[in-house]
Amino acid sequence: MCLNFFWIGVEIDGLLITYYDWIAILMRDLYSLWHSYCFSVKKHPINITSFMKNLKKVLFSILPVLMLTLVVSCKKDSNETPGDSENKNIKFTVTVDGVEEQDYVSFVFVGASSNNSNTIWKVNGVTKNNETGISLGENDFLGGTKTYVIESITPLKLVTTSQQCLNPGATNPSFKVSFKTEVNGVVVTDDKDFVVTATSDYTHKYDY
Repeated sequence: MCLNFFWIGVEIDGLLITYYDWIAILMRDLYSLWHSYCFSVKKHPINITSFMKNLKKVLFSILPVLMLTLVVSCKKDSNETPGDSENKNIKFTVTVDGVEEQDYVSFVFVGASSNNSNTIWKVNGVTKNNETGISLGENDFLGGTKTYVIESITPLKLVTTSQQCLNPGATNPSFKVSFKTEVNGVVVTDDKDFVVTATSDYTHKYDY
């Protein structure tokens, strides 16, 4: 079977560490969402309905990560060997401009390589050793760096991403998001200067 359940979670064919990494990311995102609302409570009372709606979005965004892990595990069990046509080189370019501490930003990128390597990404030219997933939050865009380029350093057979940007306060300044995906050198997603406001969030899930 693909899954062996035990008291604290699931073990997926040696991918236990990766699974816990994404549980940690989920917890970070939940904390960040709660913090963004608490930060603005002095100026704007918390709207519980709105908070729960956004909480549901955060929970939904982690599901692609777990599904990818399951698919990879099942393919390993079936001893399938993907051909070169299934492999893909991926490049993501993310720009967030004008974000403030009370805003919520989450970009998650997860991939699986044909050779089961755990070192598959580089971010702004820096190789991320032993990381099958990359996560960016609002703190990554508060400093001088507004753009991140996430690239695969080995051909990948499966890639899933989720993006969510929220502006929790009705009078908070808006901010802009740009997101581009290139697969084998071809642009397949290109969202430019999407304006995030209290009534317009940027929420997507893409699979490649």
